[in-house]
Parts: sequence; C-alpha cells; structure tokens
Amino acid sequence: MTLQRILIADADRDRGAELALRCSILQAEIHTCGDARSALEIVRQWKPDLALLDATMAIGRRRRLSEHLAHDPAWRCTRIIALSESSDHRIIRAASDLPAYSLRPSPDLWRRMEPVIYELLDVAIAPPRVMDWLLDATARSTPARTGAATKPTVDIAYRTSGRAASEKSDRGRWLLYAGNDGQLAQSLRLRLGSHGLDVVSALETRETSGESKNNAPAMLLLDYDQPGGVGDFLVRRCAASHRMRNVPLVVTSHRAEASLERRLLNLGACRVLTKPLVFARLLEVVVQHDATPPPIVPSPADATDATLPRQSS
Repeated sequence: MTLQRILIADADRDRGAELALRCSILQAEIHTCGDARSALEIVRQWKPDLALLDATMAIGRRRRLSEHLAHDPAWRCTRIIALSESSDHRIIRAASDLPAYSLRPSPDLWRRMEPVIYELLDVAIAPPRVMDWLLDATARSTPARTGAATKPTVDIAYRTSGRAASEKSDRGRWLLYAGNDGQLAQSLRLRLGSHGLDVVSALETRETSGESKNNAPAMLLLDYDQPGGVGDFLVRRCAASHRMRNVPLVVTSHRAEASLERRLLNLGACRVLTKPLVFARLLEVVVQHDATPPPIVPSPADATDATLPRQSS
C-alpha cells in the first residue's frame, strides 16, 4: 500500500512539530519545514497529497506560498489547508479566497483540523492515542475568545469516561514512554512490570492503554532522537508545562555529548541516559524518584550491565 504524503510548512516550528506528531497516527510520510523556499523544493520533488501551510509564508515580497501552490496547475493534486493567525485583513482575505481549507490557529486547532484531514485524505478516523493526551496535557491553557469560560487542560487530559482528575487509577503507578521504538517499549513493560511499574507507550491508543490516564504518570521517559526534530520540541514542551512539573523527565539519546546533556538538564530533565539503555541505570533513576511501589529488590539480571534492545533503524 502506498503511503500518503503530508507536507507541513510552518514558520512556527513548535506548531509544525506538534502537527507532525498528531499526523503520525495516519502512518503517512511526513515532511516538515519552516520556510517557503524549502517548502517549494519539497513540493517539486515530492508532490505531497496534502499540504498544511502557514498562509503568512511569502515567496519574495508579494506572493504568498499558499497562493502559489493553490493556483499553480502543477499542484492541483495537492490538497491544501492554510493556517493564518495574522490580523492583517489582506492576508485573511487572501487565505479565505484560496481553493483550500482555511483555519485560524487556536488552542483547539487539532480538534478542528483532524476531521478535515481525514476527509481530504479519505481515510478512516483513527482512535486517539496516548501521544494526543500528552500533547493536550502540556498545551498552554489559553482562552478561545475573550470572556469565554475556560476549562483547565489538565481536566481534559486526566479524565476518562467522565471521572474526575482526582480519582486514582486501578492500574497504580505508571511510566509514560514517548518514543517510536516498539521493541524497547515492550522490553520496558516486561522488566519494569516485574517491579510493579506499568509502562504505557505514547503510540498506544487510549482504549488499549486502559484507565491509566486518570492520574499523571510517575515518570516520563522521552526519546530525544526522533525524526523531524520533534524530540527537541517534546523536551521543551514537557519541561515548560506546569501540568507536568511534578513528573520526573528522563531523556534518552544516542548522542553522548556533554553540551547536549547540560542543555537538557537546564531545560528541566532530571537525568539524561545514553542509548542503548542500561536497565540497571534506568531502574536506579526510577527508584531514586520513587516511581515504583517499595520495596524494589533488583534481580541478578538487573544488576548486570545488560542493555535494553537497540532501537531499530
């Protein structure tokens, strides 16, 4: 089956990274960029099925990127969603006149954009994943409009089946793994499970992960080495979120660089571990931050220098 192709061209690189993470549930090929020239080059060589474009990105001084793609016959097969948060009435009018969907960025952008994407790509609606929960939990809580009653993001993120966020999950404490290595996630689930700590992968659907979303995770294990720079985005997003401030953030990376470790620790990570992971070191961090029910008695296998599975290339 041929994968559908999605281009995300957004001068706001954090928003572009979040959209890439959200769209990854479609199992499509995704390219991201932050300037008009790169977007044009990708379109010419790659011919995406769908383009999510920042309507304010310009080619030269007069023409917008979204106008160029929408009116150029060579790109008629590319469906376009134009994003514009500019207050300039000329940009607003130009975006609304395009043969494309036009959306104004807001805190509920993905909720409005998701059904449009499914319609344009003609794909079945996929169930929400734990990754969506993580992005919701770390989102900035901003009023949708002046005077509107707002609901804290944490209430949406930590509620399942109408239960209040204060209710505790029957699953007990759990670790959230934010990475795309399924083999590592399964290994963590087996080995930490023997110590009383559930492991939930951010790529799981909310249904298969059970009721673990009723309470915050005891620890967040985040893979820094993710394509498209989303690892860097996730570290900054989680570290800056007051919703996750009490959740220890452990970052893993193939890069054993002192400068990278200092930067991640300054952002808010409590520990940086080099891959391939040594389970005994991870278990040490888990125990140090009291993420598992006591007591924990490491098994002889855990005390060895055995590493967890390497990430598949």
